[in-house]
Amino acid sequence: MKPERPPRFQIGLGSALFLMTILVVAMAWYRTHDQLVVARSELAGLRNIVRELEVDDPTKVTAVARMPTLMDQVVFDVYIPPPSETVPATVLCVALEGILERTDPTPVFPDEIISVDMAPGRHVIELRHDHADARVIDSQTHIQIVLNGDIVINEARPQSWSTGNSYSASMGVRQCVVSDPSERLEFMRRRMAAEMSPGSWRSVDGNEPANGILIWTEPK
Repeated sequence: MKPERPPRFQIGLGSALFLMTILVVAMAWYRTHDQLVVARSELAGLRNIVRELEVDDPTKVTAVARMPTLMDQVVFDVYIPPPSETVPATVLCVALEGILERTDPTPVFPDEIISVDMAPGRHVIELRHDHADARVIDSQTHIQIVLNGDIVINEARPQSWSTGNSYSASMGVRQCVVSDPSERLEFMRRRMAAEMSPGSWRSVDGNEPANGILIWTEPK
């Protein structure tokens, strides 16, 4: 008489498919979880460099500089409060000549300016600065101020106005800044170097007026 063999372990087709499904789901969850951990780590790093416009007081001018993506590009996100009996209207001002070095706490602003009225609310202010090409005799430097996608200031200057990429700059607005609308808020100050002779340039002394780009807001 043959000894009885122990019963073999058997699994049905349905159970096998169920186990395979569980295994695939577990592997997919593990991969997704791993990618999520990496993404959260990268997001935490980005939060340290991303600048956001946060308006805590709707009666104040609030501004922040965006991270630049192009050479000589400057972009600001700005909130302008609605005017009232106690809050003045706001204008955007630009100067291209007679710019002194910034002196705190009372910076000096030129008399000859170009100004644009600003409506209440959120705005995007962009500076476009295209340098003259020294290889082209009649080439000019073009300066544009773009407000919410529309060019509101469009100026051209001869080659002698600019020294290409040679300039000194200071930023009045980087991280989020809150300012009283009755006061001036300086966004940026760029001072071009001065030509001494053809092909020779020097930095302009801080007390000496220079060509450049100065952007700020002030009460109307």
